[in-house]
Amino acid sequence: MEIKRVVPKPYEKSISPVISFEVDITYMKFQEAIMGVEGFLESDDGKILANVVEAIPEKTRTAELGARDSGFDSQFKETIYNSTLVAPLDSKILDYIEARRMKNEKRDVYLSQTFAFPRN
Repeated sequence: MEIKRVVPKPYEKSISPVISFEVDITYMKFQEAIMGVEGFLESDDGKILANVVEAIPEKTRTAELGARDSGFDSQFKETIYNSTLVAPLDSKILDYIEARRMKNEKRDVYLSQTFAFPRN
């Protein structure tokens, strides 16, 4: 599995501040199954700001595994898992981000995300 694309943007479906990440993850169909994705949003000084979790999926996802050396071998191929992850931001987190931004010479803030694939 490999994360191929991460696009941060505001999450429009919430009344409180939330940052979302559109994520594309490649995996081998029938050989691997993604049960969920989660992680952390971190500030430029390494502080964890928020948990990042999958938004409620708009459609039901199925995870299928297959056996090698069967009639399904031709279907074992790289596939892309698309997901939207969200990180709610409360006033304390926003204040911290703003304080970090004001300490930067260019008034920029740098955030990073760390994602994990939980094992069930």
